[in-house]
Amino acid sequence: MAKNDSDSVVLLLTSTSPPYLRDALDLMFYPSQINYRFRYDKKWLSPEFKSADGRISKEKVQKMVNKKAILVHILTKKKEQQYKILEFLPIREATIHEVKILGEFLWLSFILENWIVYHKEAANGEINEYHELFKRQIPEDSRDIVTQLLFFVKRIEVDTIPDDPTGENEEVLSNWTLIAGHMSRLGSCASEKALIFMKLVSLKNIDTKKVLRAKILDSDQRGFEFEAARSYSFDIAEYCVKNIEPFEIELKTQMDRITPILGKAEVRGKYDMLHFMIDCKQTTKGYTSAVLFEPPNAKDYLTSKASLTVKIKARNWRNLWLPLLFFAVSTFATSEQFLSFLSGQAINYWTLAFGALGTIGSTISLLFLRK
Repeated sequence: MAKNDSDSVVLLLTSTSPPYLRDALDLMFYPSQINYRFRYDKKWLSPEFKSADGRISKEKVQKMVNKKAILVHILTKKKEQQYKILEFLPIREATIHEVKILGEFLWLSFILENWIVYHKEAANGEINEYHELFKRQIPEDSRDIVTQLLFFVKRIEVDTIPDDPTGENEEVLSNWTLIAGHMSRLGSCASEKALIFMKLVSLKNIDTKKVLRAKILDSDQRGFEFEAARSYSFDIAEYCVKNIEPFEIELKTQMDRITPILGKAEVRGKYDMLHFMIDCKQTTKGYTSAVLFEPPNAKDYLTSKASLTVKIKARNWRNLWLPLLFFAVSTFATSEQFLSFLSGQAINYWTLAFGALGTIGSTISLLFLRK
């Protein structure tokens, strides 16, 4: 087993056993730089994360923070009281952000990063190209039977490709489809339900065409930053290896603050590009909210029920006071009555006073204009 040093990575395994199959579907949806989490029962942890009395060691699990990780989906089959491992399928890289001990469980948050590059399509009965490589890195007592789902290993050299928030790099989506094909094959072995994969391809400001990238919103949340009184579009890829009956995915929001323009999209077949649009209402105070992509409850398929944390940025008028003041002064200074006053000519003081008040009122009214 690898030591905890600069040449090691953490393997985080998630299986085809319910409900963990949904975790893999979520990992396929979210873009890079978004948080996700796994949770592990103490019994699935490597001894290197436990104290002498068998309890989870806070000191030892904290060593994972800021370490690189590889997220691996495993095909399992329950045999008697054990889970037999049939295949290891690496999905993408991540960086571990936070760990917490919750009694007998370990909660682990990580930041999603690059995708593992696949070169071969899924074929019936054919194990993926990385299976043997990753199996050799696994502790011997957990290569065939699940005994551990989280451990340090020596750094594994694999090809990766960064995610593309613009949606213009065809290689990213093509590679994602290859991974989805392999996961579908694993899923069909473990579940009677069809797996429907979705991926957030791009998120754009409709008015400016600017592409949004995931970012840090606060100390423990990552998501997207929107502007009030702006509209945004979501492009989402959909892929399924089986023919399915059409159904709708609904985009749900905090309706009093974020209004769906195109709030539903129909999934009709094996592959498609779904399109959603929202409008963020005007606000003078920023706030944090969320958007949820919710499929209907179904007995014959599984798909991600993904949500995105969003921060709505309010209008900021602080930088406008100087130009507004300049506007007011210049308007009043060029008025006929004020020029007459400066030249010593006779003036109407009531007209001068009302002119000043009119200038002030006009300037203040500009604050109520929207962009």
